[in-house]
Amino acid sequence: MEKDIRDYLQRNQGSYVVTGDPWPAGAPGAQRKMFGRPGTGWGTLGIEVQSTVYYQYSFVATSLPATATYWILAEGDLDGDGNRSSLLRTGTLAAATWTLTEAVDDTKY
Repeated sequence: MEKDIRDYLQRNQGSYVVTGDPWPAGAPGAQRKMFGRPGTGWGTLGIEVQSTVYYQYSFVATSLPATATYWILAEGDLDGDGNRSSLLRTGTLAAATWTLTEAVDDTKY
């Protein structure tokens, strides 16, 4: 997924924002869900996963003339207690170099 977003940003220069709504639909839980063909925004990137996942994913990708950025959020509730944890990955493209960061939030919310 991250590679698809980076490739899209590098191929499509200009000023725009692409967003991917949380997918798969519904709150994440202890059971896997089929990712399948996602909703709004995902089709722009051509992302389709033919397997099941534990996490719900969303993204935002922006492009400006001199830089491109994205963030990908994964939220899960593997123990099924109703409290989610998250993983956030971000990337910035400037001067043909990607800078990547990752943040894990195990805070229950």
